[in-house]
Amino acid sequence: MKKTLLRKALNRSIKQSFGRFLSIFMIIVLGASLFSGLRNTPASMEASVSKDAQMAHFADLTYIATLGFDQDDIEAVNKLKDIKKVEPGYQFDALLKDGAGKKGVCVHAIDHYDKHVLNAPKLIKGRYAKEDNEVMIDRQLVSKNFALNKTVILSNDNGTKDYKIVGIIDDIRYISSADRGINTLGDGTNHGFILMTNNGAKSLALNNKLVDLRKKEQLYNTLNIQLDNMPVNIFSDDYKEQTALKNSKIHTLLTTRHEELYEELSADIVKKYDDANQDYENAKARYQKQETDFKSGINDAKIKLLQAKITLGNKEKEYYNQKAKINNNNQDTTQKLQELSKTMASLQQSLQSQMQDLAAMQNGTALASITKQIALLTQSIGATTMILSSNQALEEAKLKLDQAVHDLNIQEANLSLQEIEGSKQLDEASAKLEDAKKQLDDAKGKVNEVPKGTIYTFSAEDHIGLMNYQNNITAIKAIAYVFPLIFFLVGALVSLTAMYRMVESEREYNGTLRALGYSNLDVMKQYFCYALLATFPASIIGIVLGNQFFVRIILYLYYYIMFNINHYVVVQRMTVSLLTIFLSVGVTSAVTLVVCRRELFEMPASLMRPKAPKIGKRIILERIPFIWRRLSFNQKVTLRNIMRYKARFFMSIIGIAGCTGLIITGFGIKDSVKGIVDLQYGDVYQYDALIHFNEKRNLKESTKLIKTLEKEGLSNMTMLSSSYIHMLANRKDLDTTLNVYASSDDLYNFINFQSLNGKKLTLDDEGVIISQKASELTGMEKGDRLYLKIGDEQYEVKVSGIMKNYYGHLCFMSKTLYEKLTQKTYMTNTGYVNFINNNKTNRHLLSERLKKDQLGSIEYLKASGQSFANRLSSLDIVIAILIIFAGLLDFIVLYNLTTINIEERKREIATIKVLGFRKREYYDYIFRENILLSLTGAVLGFLFGIAIHGFIIHQVEFEATVFIRSIHLTVFLIAFMITILFDYFINLTMRHVLRRVDMVESLKSIE
Repeated sequence: MKKTLLRKALNRSIKQSFGRFLSIFMIIVLGASLFSGLRNTPASMEASVSKDAQMAHFADLTYIATLGFDQDDIEAVNKLKDIKKVEPGYQFDALLKDGAGKKGVCVHAIDHYDKHVLNAPKLIKGRYAKEDNEVMIDRQLVSKNFALNKTVILSNDNGTKDYKIVGIIDDIRYISSADRGINTLGDGTNHGFILMTNNGAKSLALNNKLVDLRKKEQLYNTLNIQLDNMPVNIFSDDYKEQTALKNSKIHTLLTTRHEELYEELSADIVKKYDDANQDYENAKARYQKQETDFKSGINDAKIKLLQAKITLGNKEKEYYNQKAKINNNNQDTTQKLQELSKTMASLQQSLQSQMQDLAAMQNGTALASITKQIALLTQSIGATTMILSSNQALEEAKLKLDQAVHDLNIQEANLSLQEIEGSKQLDEASAKLEDAKKQLDDAKGKVNEVPKGTIYTFSAEDHIGLMNYQNNITAIKAIAYVFPLIFFLVGALVSLTAMYRMVESEREYNGTLRALGYSNLDVMKQYFCYALLATFPASIIGIVLGNQFFVRIILYLYYYIMFNINHYVVVQRMTVSLLTIFLSVGVTSAVTLVVCRRELFEMPASLMRPKAPKIGKRIILERIPFIWRRLSFNQKVTLRNIMRYKARFFMSIIGIAGCTGLIITGFGIKDSVKGIVDLQYGDVYQYDALIHFNEKRNLKESTKLIKTLEKEGLSNMTMLSSSYIHMLANRKDLDTTLNVYASSDDLYNFINFQSLNGKKLTLDDEGVIISQKASELTGMEKGDRLYLKIGDEQYEVKVSGIMKNYYGHLCFMSKTLYEKLTQKTYMTNTGYVNFINNNKTNRHLLSERLKKDQLGSIEYLKASGQSFANRLSSLDIVIAILIIFAGLLDFIVLYNLTTINIEERKREIATIKVLGFRKREYYDYIFRENILLSLTGAVLGFLFGIAIHGFIIHQVEFEATVFIRSIHLTVFLIAFMITILFDYFINLTMRHVLRRVDMVESLKSIE
């Protein structure tokens, strides 16, 4: 009897307040479906791709070695624990010829293909590659030039080769339809992938020098490894931890083997170098000794020769002094001798005459005198003759001196000859020594040519497709942990309000039951059952709807728009379901019991009497006569009623504010995501097209090419160097695009350089300008110094500025700074283009010119922007659902609050009807409160929306993306208008409820 009565009472309560019951039910359905659906979506996304990975036998680890792997390396890895399968192969970058240009592609190869190989491709069309000249291509590459049975040309530094396309495929490593990663060739962008057999790939994969160095029959550069006992979910932390742990062992083994291989390869060359070096040092020592001895002997001989020259010079000086003296007396002596000779002749003639003259002979005195004179003359002549004889001796000394000079000249000539011959011998020895040094340097170069070898490791986190997918999962998780929780809390708040008002409005009925002998527990049971019936089935329906409908739609749209997903796996985690039920049922039921206990604590007699209305109080506006006097009676009543029931006031505006905030968040995220397309490809990038040239050119050649191409309908053009580099910082390292420009004035026409505060940035030769996201991830600010790894070298540069940029990591550097840092000649490979008229005709002219001259490929800004928009459209899926759900919640909340307000105030409505109020007046009496509450809640919702949007937008940003972090004014207007329109529609539809209020029944209901 008791149970039957309570059951009937419960059924009656549901029927009488079916609108309230339905609103609670729908709120819980929406909240539960959104909460469980979004919470299970990341797990379902992970499970779906993990299923694909499992079916494709995904290689958990991939190793690439610059020295290659041989059979011994493979066997060594196979012997390690937890190795399930090892497949050797090749992986390399190549250029795929496409009309006038060449596209960078990544090539993968293994021995053969079937459904059981690691990273097994999924055939879309055709068959697996079997022969050396057969390939399977990425379906993203399919075009009129690349289709089944077409020929493709691949090339890289190792050669060029033609292949036939036999299959169109998907690959688990490239599940992202919009991004295929980067490439070391071409413009740095990887446009797709190609699969072939090892035999077909070997010639392009391995450098001839490496083959000659290793001297191995079978040599690979890649090992694909599948690990044993691994978690199924490749995105889980457990999987990542186990992969990292096992990778450390494998990487250590391979690194150790490569170090040993280096020592082995370089041992003979090092020995030859050491021997040659020793021979060179010995020869160098002998040469230096010979040079020293030779120079010492020559110097000694030169000293003696100089001393002899000095002595000879002194003798010559003495000779010329003596000769000068003799020459001074020579004339006098000769003249005197002549006179004496004449006198002697005269005396001899006189003596002869005397001897003939007898008389004279008898005169002995005269004869004696003549004889005496002759003797004196003879003596004088002898003295003079002696003087002349000494002059002759001097002449003889001069002859000897001349002979000595001649001999000294001969000795000097011999010494010079010896010096020349000795120098020639030393030069020959030096030349031989230089040859030996060159040979030694060559030997040293050969030692340096032996590469030490590097091992590169790739796990699931390093494949671009899986990484992009993981970024989307992270974004969904960020939304799932905030948006649905707030959504659910708003719905739960409104549901609690409804239950609280229901218990409070039925206090007389509860008092009657208590008076009839029903216990508090009996009374509480019917409200608990009411809450349970309104929430539990709704939560179950919400869970099923969220998982089977919500998750499947997201997975399907992700597959349709962005990712190649082959298996849909819907994960329904028990923890999420239990949490959903707890939030849906537990909280509402618990508060219902608390409210019941508080109300039923009074005596039955008190409960059976109506609860005394709250005492009216003066509100703040009444203290402002200037405003209060100008209000009508109905307006004053409305304001007093709002402030009289403060709990209802705050509950209402919080509920409405929450809904408005969710609508703002949904539309705000949509604008923040989609808005960056126009900003990036209209504000930051201001060129019409981008040309990727096949060849690099110096500045002079670039200028000449620009003048040539400007004839094809271009208004202006500039060329620069674009390449991928590695940015090294303490917080995080990034792959970055380095753009090196020759003229900053030209670059301003194509790129808008603005700082984060909107000021124009100046490009200089002192540092680099980096993009906003790169600055945030690396922690680099203006004035800081960071390292750029260009090629194999690292360079320290200053950050001169941080520019607004919404997609990609960019770094701009001047030609002067680049050449100063790298000591390399500036070469261009990219062109920015603006057309006079960006129409189809001009675009066609330029494309044909590029194709005709085999210059390169062109990428139009509009097409790039559309491609980027397609990549971001995946988030639109979730955002659209959030907006729809937020709008529905807003409608239900307003409907529920209006229903409660009318139910609670039927006696008031009946009273004012009896007093003669017209329809419009009692409509306004009730609905004006709704309008004011909606206006207040909507304005307060702006703050909620800003806070929620700010948190979520930071969480959903991808690594290379900066979303708009502010909310446009139109979003606030849209959310405000939606709330007001819903309120107006509800007020309009609820008028019939007011009209149906029976005045007599309502006024006597207290009896």
